[in-house]
Amino acid sequence: MKKQWRFKTEKEFIAEYGPDWKNRVLYTWAIEMNYLLGEPFEGKLPTDKEEGTCKEVSDWPWSISKDMLTTRVLPKYLRDGTLAKVGMKLTWIGETDEGEYVIVNKINTGDNNTIRIQCCCRQCRILSKPRVMHIVKLKYLAKFQKPQ
Repeated sequence: MKKQWRFKTEKEFIAEYGPDWKNRVLYTWAIEMNYLLGEPFEGKLPTDKEEGTCKEVSDWPWSISKDMLTTRVLPKYLRDGTLAKVGMKLTWIGETDEGEYVIVNKINTGDNNTIRIQCCCRQCRILSKPRVMHIVKLKYLAKFQKPQ
């Protein structure tokens, strides 16, 4: 499987280079590049830390160095700030009734905003499909709480 390269997040840069990270990475980091933090990198990959590549943005070329990139997978956080894990029970906000839940089946690595769930709601059980799967945006999921 081919490695998916992405830009590091601000937390990753700070952990590696300290609070002055924008001035310590090769070629420096322009404030206008902040929207790239954590985003997938598409383009020619620099071969080592000393070589850079250009990324054309709004007719302005930015130099990208390999120390700005990583292949580590971003963690997925639910709407309530909980870290999503495979096998975890969740509430699908607006879709499941009180006491119903869904189970995290797969954490998608390519898309930062979705996970695949196995639905256990009444409607999917009525359809008599024992393993109905849905791709759901993280903003619609929260940690399951048993009804009181």
